[in-house]
Amino acid sequence: MSNDDFSSRGQALEDAFFYQKDQQLLERLKVEIQAKEAKEQLAAVSGLTDEHLLSALIAAGIRAETLACVSLIPLVAVAWADGKLESAEKQAIERALHEKGLPNNPVAVELVGAWLGQPPAEALMNTWEEYVGVLSSTLEATQFSLLRDDVLSRAEAVAKAAGGFLNVVNTISRSEQLVLDRLKAAFSA
Repeated sequence: MSNDDFSSRGQALEDAFFYQKDQQLLERLKVEIQAKEAKEQLAAVSGLTDEHLLSALIAAGIRAETLACVSLIPLVAVAWADGKLESAEKQAIERALHEKGLPNNPVAVELVGAWLGQPPAEALMNTWEEYVGVLSSTLEATQFSLLRDDVLSRAEAVAKAAGGFLNVVNTISRSEQLVLDRLKAAFSA
């Protein structure tokens, strides 16, 4: 093998290595730009300015077009509180999705569908609590009270949807009550 062949093969390997590195860097840059744009859009539609909260919402799958789904997080948390999702609980959440005007938003339907498909991570509820904390300082007291009452009544309806003992009495399980208490605490913080 001549020095020229060896040199050209070495150059080809070097070029391939740097091409792959360039592609990885470009992909990372593309992801960062998309995340920044998603955060800017979410900030624009929500009025939120807290960078940490915006990042947490983005990490939880919330985008500008799915912001209304945030109000369904407590319902999902209550439904999964005992480790399983009952059919009646799922129907109650789907009804809330329709009442929020989201059934024609395929991204929102997909997001809520994912939450209904498996128990959400604890980070989702933590992000919701942080979101409520920010809302408490940005909304007027009357608006915040209306939001609290709406969320808590819907969450309680989901808890009661499973039917309780022998499907006769609308009782709330201990695990569901713990989540309801956590929701109340988030609005009181």
